[in-house]
Amino acid sequence: MVTVNKIPTSSFKMNELDLLIKLFAYNLLELFKNDHCLTSANNYTIDRFRREIIQSAGVLIHHAR
Repeated sequence: MVTVNKIPTSSFKMNELDLLIKLFAYNLLELFKNDHCLTSANNYTIDRFRREIIQSAGVLIHHAR
């Protein structure tokens, strides 16, 4: 799992780029939640959003055997 609070390298520029990529991904997720999700999902954390929305396809498939 990728965390924001860990420093991946000793290079300042690489750490800055890593943080900017994580910030961009977080902002995209927040825009997606505000534009396309129900209002109840707007308060979800990233982990809960992943568990409830993205991984729900595995729950929908059920075999009779």
